[in-house]
Amino acid sequence: MNSRKITLITVLMVSTLISYSQIAYTDISPDVTTTLNPTDIQMFEVTPIDFDGDGTEEYNFRWDYFNANDWFVHMTKDFNKANDAFVYLPPNGDGLLDPLTLNTTIGATSNWGVTGDPFVSLAPSTNFQDLGDRYIGVRFELNDNTHYGWVLVSYASLTLTVKGYAYNETPDTPIDAGDTGALGVTGLNFQNNFSAFPLPTTRFLSIKSKQNNQIQNIEIYDLTGRLVTSTKIKVINEELISIDVSSLNKGVYVIKLIDNHNKNYIKKILKS
Repeated sequence: MNSRKITLITVLMVSTLISYSQIAYTDISPDVTTTLNPTDIQMFEVTPIDFDGDGTEEYNFRWDYFNANDWFVHMTKDFNKANDAFVYLPPNGDGLLDPLTLNTTIGATSNWGVTGDPFVSLAPSTNFQDLGDRYIGVRFELNDNTHYGWVLVSYASLTLTVKGYAYNETPDTPIDAGDTGALGVTGLNFQNNFSAFPLPTTRFLSIKSKQNNQIQNIEIYDLTGRLVTSTKIKVINEELISIDVSSLNKGVYVIKLIDNHNKNYIKKILKS
């Protein structure tokens, strides 16, 4: 196995910002699909939505079934978080979530509702029914800051499919439905193609290829989107690369690998 150590030369790029790094996107792969079973009166915790990946869900889904003409599909939240909210159908929604289309802006002026567990669908409403992919707009608090996000779902024939979700990491900043950010779009590819260890790291971060991908460039960004380090790999067929990150301050960073086909592979890392 070939391997090499690389000391990254820090490059301050004060004027170079990549605003898309502010979107944290999670692709649910494979999609989570749940079909209402009339023998189950209720199904709780159908699909947890953990926007920031800290192990604590912000939202979930629930089924209630009483008979063929009386059933409900809810989106749920932690009732202890009074300010967490959903985008309702206007004017007041009557408890129905608004099936948002791609690029709808989700922000302070959206039609927010905070009460109860709103409905994705319920008999006899056709809300979300057979519309294809639609977005649920949400507002929630992390560390006493307000964030906006979306959850991608589809609903047909008593079957709910949850496909992914994203939020804007910058507090009080809108997000467009479907916006994954350039970093988020390729984030899952890192897991499929590379492993990074140890995490957290104090000095060296090792990157190992799982699919014989050939890395030609490595970039590290802070969470404001500022490029803090960049290096070009001279020998691009290495299976294992060790990066010296000792010059970085403690904190969370985004590492981007660029291969010889100009594909990007993204992962968040913690420097301790």
